[in-house]
Amino acid sequence: MTATSDLTEDVLLDDLDELDDDAYQIGRRRRRWRVAAVVGVLLVFVLTRAAAGYVADHPPPFGSNTADGTGDVNLYDYYTFQMRHEGSSAYADLHIEYPPGAIPVIMIPRYVRIISYRTEFIMLMIGFDAVGLWGLARIARRGGTWWGFWAWMLLVPLLGVVSYTRFDMIVAVALVWAIDCALAGRWRLVGALLGVGAAVKLVPFALVPLVFFAVPRGRRRGYALSVLAVIAVALAPFALELGALWTSVIDYHAERGVQAESLWGAGLLAARWVWNYPVTVVASHRAYDASADVAPLLKTISNGLCIGALACTTYLASRNRRGDVARLSLLLFGSLTVLVGLGSVYSPQYLLWIIALGSAAFALNPRAAAPAMGALFVTVTLAHLEFPGWFWDLLFFDKGGALLDLVVRDIFTVTVGLLAIWAWYRSGRRSHMAESSSTAATDPVTSVPAPTPATIVQ
Repeated sequence: MTATSDLTEDVLLDDLDELDDDAYQIGRRRRRWRVAAVVGVLLVFVLTRAAAGYVADHPPPFGSNTADGTGDVNLYDYYTFQMRHEGSSAYADLHIEYPPGAIPVIMIPRYVRIISYRTEFIMLMIGFDAVGLWGLARIARRGGTWWGFWAWMLLVPLLGVVSYTRFDMIVAVALVWAIDCALAGRWRLVGALLGVGAAVKLVPFALVPLVFFAVPRGRRRGYALSVLAVIAVALAPFALELGALWTSVIDYHAERGVQAESLWGAGLLAARWVWNYPVTVVASHRAYDASADVAPLLKTISNGLCIGALACTTYLASRNRRGDVARLSLLLFGSLTVLVGLGSVYSPQYLLWIIALGSAAFALNPRAAAPAMGALFVTVTLAHLEFPGWFWDLLFFDKGGALLDLVVRDIFTVTVGLLAIWAWYRSGRRSHMAESSSTAATDPVTSVPAPTPATIVQ
């Protein structure tokens, strides 16, 4: 606006009023868009979770000849009834195979008792599902993107009934919030959340040493003590039965064989299908194992590869820049996925942990994590088809399509992990090259052109 000879005070005031009105209208439109976006997200969440929760609570839509996807939650119902009403001890009497952090979680629906234990447990897991989405929204607002939020929104119900009939959702939510707290520099809370994951399910403890190297040196002690403190709190109510706890949890899982759903079990079933190799599917440890002469050797190989993979990713974590949480999220995503994929025990609910870390990495590194997340979508879809839909066909009716689904799912799981680790490596190279270019552009010493072969000869 330029001054003119006929410009009056009234004209200036009118122009200012118009600018204020335009700003008000723009702000009003933005508020309306935000309200519409929030309502839309809530509507999508309610519709998808209502459908997924109903199917989880009413398994017959999968067919009368399919596996019961609610088996574990019915077991929780039995355990909690015995503990509350019969006074049974979790480990000395019932020999529960779950770590002590899981006991408070499965006890919550026992004290609600409005409809049924199963319905209330499913609703509890849907509630934690919302908490996980909230964590990803916080990550997006801390400088990330909304890709991770929507990946979680779609992948969790896509996984099927196991998303809400197992307590692995607790671990998934703890992992998401650990990434959020790491972005905020709250490393003690990161340690506490990883401690929760380890107290509820043992496997997430494998991530503790990886995160340790990302913690600033002066705060590592607090981080480690937080992990140990949460585990100690979980163990405290069972201090008088630690021996029974060890036998029920550690020995129980150490004695497990080659689960038929694992990569190694799928290989044995494929060998039976193609070459008639003698393999028997046996019920073991409330699951189904592939029993064969070579199975113990395969378990040993599996354990060795997992230990090697963990050692390798721990070394890579030591090369990660301290405080670079975005890049660390890719390595955590890849490390846990490879461990699950190479393990001799692989249940579909483990994919919830992978969805959590994958969504966080996707929010912080959308381009780098895209290939791994695309493969994860395929993996989750195949997992849903395999359990509970084709589970009996796979184990007892020797159906080739069900076996192919399992083999591809297991291979894709390992592929997801390797793609995530490769993305971690590539992102490090890009950042190093960007720093080198920036230094060369700003530092007059390093910006001197490199000598050519001709000048070297001279």
